[in-house]
Amino acid sequence: MIPWLFVFLNVCLAWSGLTAHLPGRVLWCDGEYLRGPMLAATLIYLFYHFPTRLSRMADTQYPVTPDQRYFVVRGRLWRRANPALSDKEHERLVRELMRCRSAVGRAKRSGDKAAEQAARKGVNAAKVALGERGPVWWDDGAPDYNRFLVKNTPYRAWYDQLPQDKSK
Repeated sequence: MIPWLFVFLNVCLAWSGLTAHLPGRVLWCDGEYLRGPMLAATLIYLFYHFPTRLSRMADTQYPVTPDQRYFVVRGRLWRRANPALSDKEHERLVRELMRCRSAVGRAKRSGDKAAEQAARKGVNAAKVALGERGPVWWDDGAPDYNRFLVKNTPYRAWYDQLPQDKSK
């Protein structure tokens, strides 16, 4: 692997909360070796997502509701992270979320149900801390429409006026 490419890959992985080094010609990433198709898939993912990792709100590639509480993916509302979190705290929680998601994958591959359950609890705890699950982070009494189809919420009129390519 070309040295500058490896440096770029390390920067991308750092933004994702992972660490990597290159023993020989195999990439070691977050406790696992990446070879062949897995390495190719990781590189494609990182090159595709790296520009959005530079932004605190990576979900801005999707339409965001006027009140900034949700973004829309395939017609469904997803709650955004609490904007009151400091950048440092937000970054720490996202890294923790990514570590737990990675642990879920490792546990599933190894067949360890107890480790998988513990990792899933960690994912949920990180999402609650980010404000994406659990109690809402706004205090005006508005209901939570997380995971609702946008057509079944008060955001329908706003969503219907979006250009077709933006609303999908």
